[in-house]
Amino acid sequence: MTSAVKQVTVRLAAEGGRQVRAELKGIGEDGATAFQRLSSEMEAANARADRFFRRLRLAAAAGVSTCIDRFDNVLNFRGDPFVPGTDKLTETPNAR
Repeated sequence: MTSAVKQVTVRLAAEGGRQVRAELKGIGEDGATAFQRLSSEMEAANARADRFFRRLRLAAAAGVSTCIDRFDNVLNFRGDPFVPGTDKLTETPNAR
């Protein structure tokens, strides 16, 4: 099944052309400012994510070496550098 594409062209005329032009220019400038702010926030978020994943890779690498050196059990290593303890998230019903 194919879908047809229909293009429509609209031409507008407005009274007070200078005022309309100034308002549209203001909208464009506000949009550009908002986009610039969004871009800088995204760059900051990406930098934070990069730092987090770098630390995560280091922790996982340390976990593998610990698994090899201390436990000689690298085949069962699943990437968690910490041994889970008993807490409310990992506790099973009737666990004491």
